[in-house]
Amino acid sequence: DNLLIVAAESGIVYVFDLGAEIDDEAVPLKTISIGADVRSAFCAHDGLVYIRDENSKNNQLHVVDIDKGEVSWSLNLTE
Repeated sequence: DNLLIVAAESGIVYVFDLGAEIDDEAVPLKTISIGADVRSAFCAHDGLVYIRDENSKNNQLHVVDIDKGEVSWSLNLTE
């Protein structure tokens, strides 16, 4: 959908509209927190972004719904 998705190590997912005009700096369309550090690549498909965290306390898969701007669900991968 002409979007650029960036997942920062801090657990913030930035969504940019590539069709938007940029002045001096790009402003994210949406900013979504997964609540955990990101240490691996993510996968995006059909408006959902799948992100695995590798925190010492957590080992979870987070599914971010870009349209809703929120984490839809998380799955604990250590069990």
